[in-house]
Order: sequence, then structure tokens, then C-alpha cells
Amino acid sequence: MRPRFRKTTLAALAMLTAGGIAAGTLAIPASAQQAAPPAASADSAHPHPMHGRWMHDRWMKGHHPRPMMHMLRTWGLFYPAADKHLTRADATQIATGLLLWHGNHSWKVVDVAAAPHNRIGFAFATADGSVIARFTMDRRTG
Repeated sequence: MRPRFRKTTLAALAMLTAGGIAAGTLAIPASAQQAAPPAASADSAHPHPMHGRWMHDRWMKGHHPRPMMHMLRTWGLFYPAADKHLTRADATQIATGLLLWHGNHSWKVVDVAAAPHNRIGFAFATADGSVIARFTMDRRTG
């Protein structure tokens, strides 16, 4: 055997052995298993543990599925402003960016105007000017 091949083989064998040991420590022997599954509670209609009351309790106690999301919002490059003070030009750029994000280069943003309740109204239109859909955007939150 060549020395390089021997080192690679020994490294692979060591990794397989370590993986086997780790798997063996995680396995539950048959004698330690329960004879019958625990009875379902009244508020757990779905058998999956991520549904029902269990997930609600975890969410309400602050154990979020993605705990890093709060940290990313706090320490991210861009901190979200409470009031964005959006103008009609800002709403046009955001709506155009949404179209571009989805790869749509043929539609355009039209009819951008102030709407009631501190909102900005706009519409998406085809190249010939036919309105496809109308939306409103909150000036504070976007």
C-alpha cells in the first residue's frame, strides 16, 4: 500500500468507527422502550408534535422555531425604521422592484396616487397600458 492511500483509508475507517459509536449511544435498547404509547391529550388532535397546543405553548413562551431571526433584525446591516415616511416615488420604486425581483420586465407601475388612511395606491399594467391589478401600500410600514 502506498503511504497516502493508507492514511486516507485509516482516516475513513476512524470516521466510520466514530459514527458507529455515536449511533450506538443514541440507540434506545428494546428493553427501555415503553410498552404502549402515551395517551393523547384532549387538545392534541394532530399526532405530530409541531402542531396543536405544544407548538402554541412554545411560541407564546418565546421559544421560537428560528431564534436567530430576532438577532438578525437587531444586529443586521439595515435596521427597520418604525415609520418609513414613504412618498409616491418610493412606492413606485418598491413596486417596480417587486416586478423585477420576480423577473417581470414587461409590466409597469401606473396610477400612483394618495389613498385614504395614510396609504398610497398603485396599479400594475401591461406594456399596452391595460391594468392588471390594483394595490395600496401603507406609508409607514411599506
